[in-house]
Amino acid sequence: MLSKLRIRNFALIDEVELNFSSNLNVITGETGAGKTIIVGALGLLLGARADSSKLGKVSDCSSIEGLFNLNLPERFTAFVDQNDEQLVISRKFTASGNSSCYINGSLSTVAGLADLGRQLVDIHSQNNQQSLFSAAVQQELLDRYGDESILSLKTKLSQLLKKYRKTSNELEKICQAKLAAEEKRELWLFQAREIEEGQLQLGEKEKLQEELKQLSHYHKIAEAVSEAKNNLENDIESGVIDQLRSSIAEISKVAGFSSNLSQIAENLNSALSCLEEALLQLSSYADQLYYDPKRLDLVQDRLFFLENLERKYGKSIEEIIKYSQEIKAKLDSVAEFDEHLDRIKTDERRLAQQMKEVSNKLEQSRHETAIKLEREVGNQLNELGMEKADFKVDFTPQKLCDTTIGAITVGTPKFLISTNPKQEFLPLKKVASGGEISRLMLAIKIVLAKVDAVPVMVFDEIDTGIGGQTASTVAKKLRRLASSCQVICITHLPQIAAIADRHFQVEKNINKEGKAVTRVIQLSFEQRVKEIANLSGGKISSATAVKHARQLLLDAQKVSLSKDATPC
Repeated sequence: MLSKLRIRNFALIDEVELNFSSNLNVITGETGAGKTIIVGALGLLLGARADSSKLGKVSDCSSIEGLFNLNLPERFTAFVDQNDEQLVISRKFTASGNSSCYINGSLSTVAGLADLGRQLVDIHSQNNQQSLFSAAVQQELLDRYGDESILSLKTKLSQLLKKYRKTSNELEKICQAKLAAEEKRELWLFQAREIEEGQLQLGEKEKLQEELKQLSHYHKIAEAVSEAKNNLENDIESGVIDQLRSSIAEISKVAGFSSNLSQIAENLNSALSCLEEALLQLSSYADQLYYDPKRLDLVQDRLFFLENLERKYGKSIEEIIKYSQEIKAKLDSVAEFDEHLDRIKTDERRLAQQMKEVSNKLEQSRHETAIKLEREVGNQLNELGMEKADFKVDFTPQKLCDTTIGAITVGTPKFLISTNPKQEFLPLKKVASGGEISRLMLAIKIVLAKVDAVPVMVFDEIDTGIGGQTASTVAKKLRRLASSCQVICITHLPQIAAIADRHFQVEKNINKEGKAVTRVIQLSFEQRVKEIANLSGGKISSATAVKHARQLLLDAQKVSLSKDATPC
């Protein structure tokens, strides 16, 4: 609730402070006294754009502050800490029209303040934009006015839509991947076939390179092997092995006389063993050594083929084989795409069908709720003296998404009003009369009171063109609405003024400097009696008018629903 409003140096107001009741508050005063200034100041506090022409000529800055006692839903935690017990909003202005906004002492943008303001207070007057004009708010209120099934269906539809879009995105990605894979399929097949026909073996290239060296240098190798072999196994006069054996025999004769000679003998024996082994290897190598010009051509051709594959698919046979395995896996995946696509398409169709069923149920429930809302608001309008008015909820199809079974649509509700018989139904914001729109808002707010989350309602010009029994009805309905939210009402009707919990009077005086100044007074019981008598059209000195006003006030207090009404 708005517990306190302080206005300083704004238009005709030097400084006023209003302490509101948590239920029904009324503001009265002569025409031109400045009641509208208070509503305008409250609008600025809640984020309305500033107009320097309305601020008056000031040497100091103008300021407006509002104190809200917090019992706020979770949606307000974006603006205030959950542990805060109070919310203080303030705006400061300069003579040039510049302004600054603060929420609990923290600087805010006007847009941020307006966002918060729309959730705190609804101002209903001819010149203000009400939250109820918003199509999104109308839909939210209609849905909340219905039974729990509507909210459940909305949640389910939202979840299905999210899943459907996710599935559709996945399907699109798979289709794109399949198309890209099919474009490369022939290339992959060619590459796989070329590598497979190559019959690659690990280590093959190294062996071929070794063989190529041997074939390419066959004559040199054969000559060197033959010469080396001859040197080792020639006749007894020149053969290295035989000469080494002779040397070993000579040293062995005297080895026993010297340890050094014994070591030399061992070394010579080791050398002999190595030479004999080398001779055997040379003999074996010589036996295997061959030269085949055709084989040389084959080896060269094979190496050229392998090097060509390496240029295409990898730097080694190992990498080529790995690449071959990768493209075979890709070819296998192409074959699996159709199966995967069929499965995803089935899921997509299933979700689309479920969305269609849920959206149909949701639309049906909304239409049923709309009929009930039309009837109840119509009854309220009739009681409020708008017997000729008619309220209607129209639905505009809104496409949620296109699916394989057609577009999924949900009707978006729009509140319409016709103020006279055979008159065209128009959106709420196009209703011209301030009094009519205020009473219409009152009717709707009463019906939707239990589901409307805005905690403060402000009504201006609600009593335009009404009186008598209708005035009493309006008063009772305001009283009823004030039991579920805080109501602030600017009125000229004594019936409404009498039933309020707290009564403020706005008056305009001329100060010592000859300047017109507006001030606001919270009236005591006796002051209320005089003001209500004045509102009734009687003179304050008229005993009958005063007696009638006193009785009206006493009767109203007997049925008061609040505990903080001004005491008698």
